[in-house]
Amino acid sequence: RRCGFHFGTAYQLVDDFHPDLVFVDLKMPGISGFEVLEKIHALDTTIVVVVITGFATVSSAVEAMKKGAYDFLPKPFTPDEFRLITRRGVERRRLMLEAIALRREKELLREQFASIVSHELKAPLSAVQQNLFALDFELEKSITEEQKGKLERIKIRIGEMLKLINSWLRVITVDINKLKEGFKQVSIAEPINTAIENIAPLATRKGIQIKFSAGDLPPVTGDSLSLSEVFVNIIGNSIKYSPDGSKVTIKAQE
Repeated sequence: RRCGFHFGTAYQLVDDFHPDLVFVDLKMPGISGFEVLEKIHALDTTIVVVVITGFATVSSAVEAMKKGAYDFLPKPFTPDEFRLITRRGVERRRLMLEAIALRREKELLREQFASIVSHELKAPLSAVQQNLFALDFELEKSITEEQKGKLERIKIRIGEMLKLINSWLRVITVDINKLKEGFKQVSIAEPINTAIENIAPLATRKGIQIKFSAGDLPPVTGDSLSLSEVFVNIIGNSIKYSPDGSKVTIKAQE
């Protein structure tokens, strides 16, 4: 009962003060050092735990390190050895907290950037695009062919900028691990054909013929939508920088 009380008091202190460093003796009456280690890490994984062990239980100390202990201090030890491992443990804790803070800061910056891109760039461009479509409709009977061509080029450029912004937002906000959860077996020809369909209007305007060929290929593991976006970028570049009236050839092979 006394050992249980002492551990309960110590555990409450850890919960109250969240220390940087805790020393745990592996050989204690009433409760295992491994159990103490487990309970401390359940409370806070950043608390650095150093196990104290006798010469005969070094193998147990190694096992404790596999379970999350930072280091072990074999008995008997000198005050200097104790101070050294304490300094190292506290430094370890500082580095872990800094890494966590940096990850949080990075996530916050990513969210802020996504918000800026969405509201400060996308919204005004969408408004300009809508007004251009309205203007095109209102001037349909009085506009010259040259003016109509200029309006069309403006609409195309704004559309391209909106696509670019959407691509940025997708890169910034996508959760890679969540995306992987939805990976399926995909025939590579499917996203390529989808990309060709999406890019066809640009090819038609430039009089460019697209030729696609693929043999009997095994499926790939991935996300069909993401793959088609990749191919839209690649094929779109090839069309954009090819002479009018030329041919773009696409081949898929293992």
